[in-house]
Amino acid sequence: MKQLMSKPMAVIAIALSALMSASVSAQDSPRYPNRPIKLIVPFAPGGGLDYLGRLVAENLSVRLGQSVVVENKLGAGGTVGADMVAKAAPDGHTLLIVSASFSVASAVSKTPYDPVADFAHVIRVVDAPLIMVTSPAVPATNLKEFVAYGKSNPSKLFYGSSGLGGISHLAGEDFKKSAGIAMSHVPYKGIGPANTAVVSNEVQLSFTDTGAVSPLITAGRVKALAVGGSGRLKALPNVPTVAEAGFPDLRLNIYYGLLAPRNTPQEIVNFLNREINAMLKTPSVADTLASRFATPIGGSPDDLRTVVKSEYDHWKKFIETTGIKVTE
Repeated sequence: MKQLMSKPMAVIAIALSALMSASVSAQDSPRYPNRPIKLIVPFAPGGGLDYLGRLVAENLSVRLGQSVVVENKLGAGGTVGADMVAKAAPDGHTLLIVSASFSVASAVSKTPYDPVADFAHVIRVVDAPLIMVTSPAVPATNLKEFVAYGKSNPSKLFYGSSGLGGISHLAGEDFKKSAGIAMSHVPYKGIGPANTAVVSNEVQLSFTDTGAVSPLITAGRVKALAVGGSGRLKALPNVPTVAEAGFPDLRLNIYYGLLAPRNTPQEIVNFLNREINAMLKTPSVADTLASRFATPIGGSPDDLRTVVKSEYDHWKKFIETTGIKVTE
């Protein structure tokens, strides 16, 4: 006669079976991340975005216990790298770091992706101001004097940018419109050459990365007229904000954010958001960012989505109302 299992033994057997099933299920669902993460920087090495991307990658690697590898995929004003991420598998193993130029690129021309709809917005990492610098040869020590000089020398001023249709180009056109002065645009292949052109007085003005140009300011090779952002910089206390200088609506504060492909699981997006928010609060990261004139922001995924759309809407309307040429 077949021996029946006692009731207590049956309960234990069922519990063990459930535990084994849960263990198998956990093994079938590998943890995130389960392989190296690619962090795409859509511009060349050496710039502000590349610097921030490498800082995020280094610190995120430590926090996640998995390599985060930076890959520079440049071309078409950042569009090539962004499109690559938009089309990547939505598993959190391919990420994109962007600046305000991400919104601008889609505002000035048709991109193969929508900056809002085609990405999962992870976190607004930092904000950093652009700064207006002029050549020492220009007889102006502040923005008011520069505008007066421009009005008394019509069509003799030139401003340099990092390229046609970029944020520094549009900032220059916005300033021209606000100040009521004539300036000709000279696009360069990057902000570094534009800064060099200001030093030599090849152009008289540039809207540039504060961290990149600060050594030139300190050395007296360029003069700082005004800086973006809501307050003066501790390292440059004598440089007024654009609002203090009389141009409160001039957009010279740049966002930097992290994105993933659309349809990336929300739990992965939230996990990355929490990790980077925590990373931004560490003293070593905060001190490093401060040395580059960047302010940690953090916040929710929706905060980044909001600023991406806001910048896109602003520059789209600006281009439509001014009719400026943003492509060759």
